[in-house]
Amino acid sequence: MVTSKCGGGQRGQPGTVYMAPAFTPMAGLELGAVLARDRNERHTLQGVQAKWLWSPAQEQGCNAGSSAGVVHRRQSAGQSAGSVVALNLIGTCAATWGVVNANLGSQRERGQSWRATWGASVERSWGAITPHLEAFGTQGSAPTFQTGARWEWAPGKQLDATVGRQQGRTLLSLGFALGF
Repeated sequence: MVTSKCGGGQRGQPGTVYMAPAFTPMAGLELGAVLARDRNERHTLQGVQAKWLWSPAQEQGCNAGSSAGVVHRRQSAGQSAGSVVALNLIGTCAATWGVVNANLGSQRERGQSWRATWGASVERSWGAITPHLEAFGTQGSAPTFQTGARWEWAPGKQLDATVGRQQGRTLLSLGFALGF
């Protein structure tokens, strides 16, 4: 699967563009990468992630997983701005009314101590359209709240749009995903 998005900028600013391909070499293991360009602050992000399912995904019921990843940020003049290491525990429960996702984790920037991270979302599929609400944050930072929807307009092809708020700023994103 390849995901591409743009957004995150304030009105009149260009925001961030990213591509995040993911590959599932075997059941229960997903390997991913990210390449992003913050066009406001002129940073480039490069990262890798591995995600493991501890139990099989279920149509009805719960499953758990974990992930580990590292993202490196490079500034425009080729200067290294540091790396972030992240570890997460992931839980998902599906019922007839929708799906709830939650994660707890920790991340560490080079030269700093570990900070707790969290996230929660609820989504409900109505045919090809899946609206969602989510909130996430990092210890010591303001949380982000957002809502949006995914539209699977053809098998393996999705379009998504999200609007959110963090510390009085409006965040917008538009993206697409191709599964193969």
